[in-house]
Amino acid sequence: MASTDTPGTFSIQTARETFISVTDDGKDIHGDAETISFNTAVCIRMQARFKPNLKANKETKAKGKISKKELENAVGRKLDEDEVRKLKKARLEGDYHEKLLDVRVKGKHDKYS
Repeated sequence: MASTDTPGTFSIQTARETFISVTDDGKDIHGDAETISFNTAVCIRMQARFKPNLKANKETKAKGKISKKELENAVGRKLDEDEVRKLKKARLEGDYHEKLLDVRVKGKHDKYS
C-alpha cells in the first residue's frame, strides 16, 4: 500500500493483515505492526527500466509534439521561432486556442484590429 504520511514510500502488508515494521534502532524487522506508521514506511528503489510508465505522461508528451508546419497551417502564415515557441508552450498549458487567436490578430495588417 502507498503510504500517506510520506510520498514515495510503501507499507508492506503481511498475509495476516499486519504490516512489516522496523524497530527504532533499525536492527530488527517484525511483521506485527497493527497500523501504518513511520516505522512501517519502506522506500522501494528499482532500476529505471522496470519502473511503470504512466500513460498520462506519454499523453502530455504527445500533446506537446506539433510541427512548425501544422502551426503555420493553423495560423495561415509563416511564423517566426518566438511565435512557434509560444504556441507550443500554450498547447502544453491548455490555452492554445487563445494564443492562436492572438497570433492571428497580430499578423493581420488591419489598422483597426
